[in-house]
Amino acid sequence: MNRTVLISAILAAALAQTTSVFAADYESGVVREGPESAYTQVEYGSGWYLRGDIGLSFSRDTNLSYSTDFSRDYTSQSTHSEYSAGVGFGYIFNDFLRADATFDVFSGGEWSGARTAATLLDPTGCGVGQTGNCFSNDSAEFEVTAASINGYVSLGRWGKLSPYAGAGLGVAHVQWSNYSSTPVCELDPGETCALGVHSGSLVTETFTGPAVAFATEESINLAYALMLGVDYKMSEYWTADFGYRYTHVSGDVVLSSTVTGLPGDSEFDGLDFHEVRAGLRYEVW
Repeated sequence: MNRTVLISAILAAALAQTTSVFAADYESGVVREGPESAYTQVEYGSGWYLRGDIGLSFSRDTNLSYSTDFSRDYTSQSTHSEYSAGVGFGYIFNDFLRADATFDVFSGGEWSGARTAATLLDPTGCGVGQTGNCFSNDSAEFEVTAASINGYVSLGRWGKLSPYAGAGLGVAHVQWSNYSSTPVCELDPGETCALGVHSGSLVTETFTGPAVAFATEESINLAYALMLGVDYKMSEYWTADFGYRYTHVSGDVVLSSTVTGLPGDSEFDGLDFHEVRAGLRYEVW
């Protein structure tokens, strides 16, 4: 009986020791089988990832205000920006929260606008008392580069799909170039204008003046973004990301005429981008 008790105690102690070894190995991430000396501690994952994205703008808005002695808005404006591209790195805190730092370029930006001239403040020279429609057609090109810190919250998981919401804050460098303004006068019968004199016909005549070039301007502005999207887990390391991003870039720079003394500076007040985006994330293990 004593021998049986002794053998049972020895077997129990050995079993407990073996269980503790395997438990410790599981907690440390053992992935290889073999003798005890062959077990290796392997880190399950660092949480870091790399990302790359491309975006296509489906709506762009900006606000430039034209000013001489007084300020007035453009009567119409339109903005075109074809695409954006970005890279970044981030960290996964848990199943619900991650964050990253990104660098994006918004390329192919084009802006155009038209502004009417008030009777007493007419940069095209039609003069006081004229009723003809005087205005200018303006255009410019711009490029935006932005760096931001972003956070994302998972809204749940359904199989390989996980929708998310996110927000970002950063700074943007905005450069305006090739900005020009072309004055135009439409003269009714009997009117005169610095751009021309009505010939006397009964139809409206249009006179176009030479384009005035503006200096290239650049500025550093605050930028923020809001995102909605869905992740698709492709494999252990790769995740596809599809979504929408709204980006606002604040503005505070005056675009000035290169002709000394000519009125007609414009002030850049901000840019808005609405994009559909697609990207890939690679989790670094």
